[in-house]
Amino acid sequence: MVAADTMTDEQKVELVWESFERALVAHVMPEAVAAVIVEPVQGEGGFIPMPVEFMRRLRATCDRYGILLIADEIQCGMARTGKMFAMEHFGVSPDIITLAKSMGGGMPIAATVGRAEVMDKPHLGGLGGTYWTIRSPARRRWRRFN
Repeated sequence: MVAADTMTDEQKVELVWESFERALVAHVMPEAVAAVIVEPVQGEGGFIPMPVEFMRRLRATCDRYGILLIADEIQCGMARTGKMFAMEHFGVSPDIITLAKSMGGGMPIAATVGRAEVMDKPHLGGLGGTYWTIRSPARRRWRRFN
């Protein structure tokens, strides 16, 4: 085994990719995986962008098996990488992007954004968060008007 500090970026991508594919096939059936969630730029442990080749392979694999690709851009989104979304640096589009932090400029706000064919699938109330639950007064009012 070659030490990680002596490997090229291409060798590192290949090593991690082989491990990912092995886990996908040996531990779970790819058809049973609903989504892969990935940070385009790792926020904890240093701001480390994902290699472009790995992200492209990930998109292709998700497409092949019908797996959703979710980009967690809570820390790196909203122009923090020089583009509006960090995923723009990879030349691939995620199915869903999660956003927060810089979106609110200090206010607690978050968003889940995605392709219409994905976001329109859940039933009313099927896609929500902490403040939009079945017992929520806002939810009860929503039901009365719809």
